[in-house]
Amino acid sequence: MLNKIKKLFMKKEATNQEVFEEQIQVREEAEVAAENIDAVQEPDANELSQIQPTAEELAEIQDQGYLEDSAGIVGYATREEQQKAYAEIIGTIPQGSSILDFGCGRGDFFAWHETTYGKGNCDYTGIDANETLVDIGNKIYDDINLVCDDWFQLEGVENKDWCINIRSNNLRYDHQVEVTDFEYVTQTIDKMFEMCNQGVIISLSSNKFEVDNQIAYNAGDIASWAFSKYDFVAVDHTTDTNQFLVIIYKN
Repeated sequence: MLNKIKKLFMKKEATNQEVFEEQIQVREEAEVAAENIDAVQEPDANELSQIQPTAEELAEIQDQGYLEDSAGIVGYATREEQQKAYAEIIGTIPQGSSILDFGCGRGDFFAWHETTYGKGNCDYTGIDANETLVDIGNKIYDDINLVCDDWFQLEGVENKDWCINIRSNNLRYDHQVEVTDFEYVTQTIDKMFEMCNQGVIISLSSNKFEVDNQIAYNAGDIASWAFSKYDFVAVDHTTDTNQFLVIIYKN
């Protein structure tokens, strides 16, 4: 299992499909093992040590920088793809705008913005429910403001000019089976609109890459919903054939 984790993180040049297929393979192997659990005796401590990463092995992963440096762990096949996604977003937002980042991960957008436009030029807050990624971001980036929370339950976080969501809704982490993907993304957009002063921009996938856990949204359905509810809406499908941007202006 540890080797599979390392292999997944080390796929610097892997495609999205390859990354997701690796995740699916690991999950399927785990499911098969669970189905056959009754047919084997309970493993002893020695056997468990062969299938579970030790504290030393986990420390090795940390030391080698997988969590700090991997693009795959935050949903991208390569750093180049990640930076391209950021550039698509920032092209819509006026320079100098304050930003609230929904699904920020490590807060890589903040670091990219600081590198691109100069240190101190971004009033930024990031929100993510993944405590590990938030802790890493707070560790590796100076002067960053990351909040570990469910964005639907935010308290004490100030509105910013723009709320952004860069491909965070392409996967579901909430496990609310009673809420459909469409309901979840529209509820997310509503929350973003509530927390912004000027506008919302969200990047969504329109291609499942033939992998079950990758959500493919219909741009027309999202656009129809947005136009029915908000006054100033734009949908941009020109930046990437697999992604589209939904932009909602508040003023």
